[in-house]
Amino acid sequence: MEFLDLSDNKILEINELDKFTNLEELKLRRNKITEIKGLESLSKLLYLDLSSNRISEIKGLNHLKKLGSLDLSRNIIEEIKGIKDLTELWHLNLSNNKINEIKGFNSQQKIQKVDLVNNQISSIKGIETLYGSKVLLFGNPIPQEELDAIKDKVDLTVD
Repeated sequence: MEFLDLSDNKILEINELDKFTNLEELKLRRNKITEIKGLESLSKLLYLDLSSNRISEIKGLNHLKKLGSLDLSRNIIEEIKGIKDLTELWHLNLSNNKINEIKGFNSQQKIQKVDLVNNQISSIKGIETLYGSKVLLFGNPIPQEELDAIKDKVDLTVD
């Protein structure tokens, strides 16, 4: 099996996935998951959707070396961390969380698009690791003069 959709199942915890070693796409949207764990055997995973859960911290992903797309939107994440080792990551959705600063990225990553819409980011400090990427920032209280200062380095979408 390469695709598994367990969305809308009121799942509280990720477990019993160790038999799905060939899984490339996993959707766990709209559940009640509070912690990212139980994915250790999914080394072939390319796409992971954990949107609309109750996750507060990004962790437990370091072994997903092939992961290219990660959706953690609509959770309660306050800080971007736990993704530096995901060097194949090209798309990251962290919209509608509680993030207040841009950090936790690695300049070696292949990130093409980062969605940080509707968070609590008030400064673009730290965005230099995303130069060349498309960054969605609307719905954040960032001063216009800061955005104007980097518009030639990052493909910003702010409104």
